[in-house]
Amino acid sequence: MTVQKIVRQKIVRQKIIRTESDIAAIEREEFSAFLPHASPFEVIQATAARNPDRPAIRYLTRVGAPETDVTLSYKDFAGRIRQAANLFRRLGVKKHEAVAILAPHVL
Repeated sequence: MTVQKIVRQKIVRQKIIRTESDIAAIEREEFSAFLPHASPFEVIQATAARNPDRPAIRYLTRVGAPETDVTLSYKDFAGRIRQAANLFRRLGVKKHEAVAILAPHVL
């Protein structure tokens, strides 16, 4: 992606609102113009593609003992989500079915 395209995208997302017609123009746009990702997982995937090694989650195993903390990168976090999704599929969970997880406080 070129610098000009990135700048253009950022300018398009920043709307100046001065009148009711400005508001009406924004309301006519598709929601995807303001929120390009359809799900939280898509946000995580996009971040993993841009910054795979950046920390996504830090799990504190003991308060005051940062040397025991466990950190997952966005790449690893996305992988764990896919792994869980594949398990649910193998267990028979279908698309758009809700799943609740009750687990101990562990990573």
